Amino acid sequence: MAGLVGDLLFIAKVDAGEIPLHIETLRISELIEGLCMEWEPEIFERERRFDYAISPGMLYRGDWERLRQMLSAMLDNAVKYAPQNGEIRLVANRSRKKQLQIVISNMGEPLAEDQLEKIFDRFYRVDPSRARETGGYGLGLCIARSIAAMHNGTITAESDGGINVFTVVLGALEDEVAN
Repeated sequence: MAGLVGDLLFIAKVDAGEIPLHIETLRISELIEGLCMEWEPEIFERERRFDYAISPGMLYRGDWERLRQMLSAMLDNAVKYAPQNGEIRLVANRSRKKQLQIVISNMGEPLAEDQLEKIFDRFYRVDPSRARETGGYGLGLCIARSIAAMHNGTITAESDGGINVFTVVLGALEDEVAN
């Protein structure tokens, strides 16, 4: 219940423009890799496979606490909806427009075209009957999209042949650091 209240409060503050960002230059490659390493045990315990590939040396100006919240919500969603022994993949790299791009994909039930936008709506669940089985309240992707927007970014969803792909594109990366 505390999680639900916290999520609702966060969304209300986002709507009111009351969430300040603490922008700083981040070694985003290292931070995302660290987050992936934190998620590995939970994903393994839930009997899913996890693979990630992160371009080294990327710098990004953003709020790591919020970006971490966004990526955790997206990984949580991928874990919930990937089947047992299904694969979850995260790729973080520089887009053609030199923006930070993070792609999280998972095996799972294909999403219909009309569901691809609705999944970002508050409380929307593709299959409400699975709510008890997967947990959560249908707020994670809504929160993730709000955080991306706070960073002048976007999140989109695609589904093809049992692979669901969520793509985050954020602002421009700074010059890379030497490894």
